[in-house]
Amino acid sequence: MRDLTSREKRLLLMFADALAVLGCYLLAFYLKFEFPLPESRAQLFRETILIVLAIKMLSYYLSGCYKGIWRYASMVDLLIVIRATCMATVLSIVAVVLIYDLETCPVPVYIIDWLLTIFAVGAVRFLARGYRLIVLQQPKSMRKVLIVGDGDPAEMLTREIFNSPSVGLEPVGLITEDPDLVGTRIHGVPVLGTIGEIGEVSADSGVEEVIIAMPKASGAQVRRIIDVCKEENVKFRTLPPLGDIIKGMVSVNQIRDVQVEDLLRRPPIQLSTERILSSIGNKRIIVTGAGGSIGSELCRQVAKYDPEVLILLEQAENCLYAIDYELEREMVPTVKHATMVADICDRKRVRKVFEAARPHVIFHAAAHKHVPLMESNPMEAFKNNVLGTSILAEAAIEFGADSFVLISTDKAVNPTSIMGASKRMAELFVQDCVNSASTAFMTVRFGNVLGSTGSVVPLFMRQIRQGGPVTVTHPDVTRYFMTIPEAVQLVLEAATMGHGGEVFVLKMGEQIRIIDLARDLIRLSGLTPGEDIEIVYTGLRPGEKLYEELLLEGENLGTTEHEDILVAAREQRDTARTREQIDALINATKQGDLQETFKMMRRLIPEYVGEGPVDQIAKLKALSLKSMKPKVQTSDIQAGSGGSAGRAKKA
Repeated sequence: MRDLTSREKRLLLMFADALAVLGCYLLAFYLKFEFPLPESRAQLFRETILIVLAIKMLSYYLSGCYKGIWRYASMVDLLIVIRATCMATVLSIVAVVLIYDLETCPVPVYIIDWLLTIFAVGAVRFLARGYRLIVLQQPKSMRKVLIVGDGDPAEMLTREIFNSPSVGLEPVGLITEDPDLVGTRIHGVPVLGTIGEIGEVSADSGVEEVIIAMPKASGAQVRRIIDVCKEENVKFRTLPPLGDIIKGMVSVNQIRDVQVEDLLRRPPIQLSTERILSSIGNKRIIVTGAGGSIGSELCRQVAKYDPEVLILLEQAENCLYAIDYELEREMVPTVKHATMVADICDRKRVRKVFEAARPHVIFHAAAHKHVPLMESNPMEAFKNNVLGTSILAEAAIEFGADSFVLISTDKAVNPTSIMGASKRMAELFVQDCVNSASTAFMTVRFGNVLGSTGSVVPLFMRQIRQGGPVTVTHPDVTRYFMTIPEAVQLVLEAATMGHGGEVFVLKMGEQIRIIDLARDLIRLSGLTPGEDIEIVYTGLRPGEKLYEELLLEGENLGTTEHEDILVAAREQRDTARTREQIDALINATKQGDLQETFKMMRRLIPEYVGEGPVDQIAKLKALSLKSMKPKVQTSDIQAGSGGSAGRAKKA
């Protein structure tokens, strides 16, 4: 049987409405004058039925009752029907009075007809919707779900589940944080208990899945719910952020598996929009490392504040192309921006860019950041992270930039790795520049960024998809974590409140054990740690710490205008001596002298406790020599064989 066309469906709906109008009009006469109708009233009905039908159908048509898609009928459609019926009833009374007289017109009949018609015509639409939802889209099996949360998110989710039966969810109850709501109902679904009773309610109701509808919940609240779900071996998922719900973007299809960000959630950082706008709005901004995780997010955020020009500086052209395409085609096509393929260690190229751009603000996010790779390639770490930073800072001073924000890391504090030591030297160089320039130099220091390129979470997810094992370096290793948006917000805030020389630090809560992170990710993938996915300890890699630190000894934290951002007091150093040592290190780096570079780094950073540099070039030579074998020509082998045979024969 073929599906009806849109025109055929509209005609069918009009026919159903016409039957409803006729039936309601006749029933109104019977309700007023009882059955059988007096002959005078029956005569009036026969003479006016076509008038009433014509007026009502024309009213429905002109009001747009047949423009909607009836399987999606809603309260809006019902309001249109009510408005059209009111108008048609008034016109019908007027027409009957004009044709006959006021005494002949049975006004109570039209009032009864008005009520009946609204009910009948509205029912036609909702019956069509109900048939689609209940019969056509009813899945063969329904998963019983428990909704955790109260307020608008829980109400919207419950309504969406009922509106989308094809997803196969059956809400059997709600769980709330407010004990006073227990026993009430939302859309007919009972509130069965509080969060502490999730386990008991799940067992009694045969719940197969828990959906957390608490977008503003704290990390502790989410962990508490998840821990209960784990104990009861119940699958759990969550809703998107509250902002998406407020924008009307939430639906059942947006329920997703719990992500790491949900477990680490803290109250969101609120940006000072006006202050950021005044700081970077209508200004020329350079973002180095624009194709990286932090750099690309910086470009997205900065573009929203209407800069005069946004300059994206990046060495990797593929990454640069990706963020350029996103800005131009998908995000903010109106913002003026330029993409510059450039190596920050190329002084001439950097100077040309700065001379042409004359930037007001520089966000320096370009860096080599992978700890193990930099341990085996130390000169590249020194060159990019120290020499590159010095070239950018000097260009900022030369061309009169207002501010320069260095993005650093907690690994720069009491470093045990070459990468951490190189970032610490970059911090020292930037702080030294404060005394000799009008440019405000500042540093932003934060922990591991969730989901960034090369970070532990994408690695774990890839290992889980491959069936394991998940590799963790040490059972006691811990790290600070933050999300990419939080990191970028910290950078933007620092640019607005810094005056020069500050080191800004974000409140990141307690450090998270990596083994706990691995186990959570395995569970969130619907698997069991140790059974479905093994966890293997590989040992700390060169340069890695068991735990991270945010402050050096003697660095005292102070408060800022933002409660989530702290500032470390500037170190007291012999700036002349420090600059002399940094210049010596940079010269050694330019010469490619690893031993001299490392010696100067030791002087600058006495707190460094790493194992020292690895001469990867020497290692590569050794591997190459080991794999090389003397080349023997076939002719030589044949000649040698023949000679031996000849000598043997002669003997």
